[in-house]
Amino acid sequence: MGCLLPQGVSNAIESLKHGKWLPTLGAILKVPFLTFFLIATGMYGVQNGFQGLNASYFAPKATGFLELTPLLLLSLLGFESGKSAAGEMKNPAVMS
Repeated sequence: MGCLLPQGVSNAIESLKHGKWLPTLGAILKVPFLTFFLIATGMYGVQNGFQGLNASYFAPKATGFLELTPLLLLSLLGFESGKSAAGEMKNPAVMS
């Protein structure tokens, strides 16, 4: 933990030109981990069986999609995506 503190401080004071890419890089690096855990969970379920789930639970519903999409985006990308663009706005009241 102590070795990450200097890196975190330097990331916080990094210039906007380079610092805006740190959240993007973090989001990109999360994709392989998410893929690995999804595949590992699926393999475990196939080998040991899925309990308590019927095929009807997997039927797509619009309400389920609308409820889970913001949760998934926030859990995978966090607040960094929206905040990284805020510093670059010249005049946010004017739509171009």
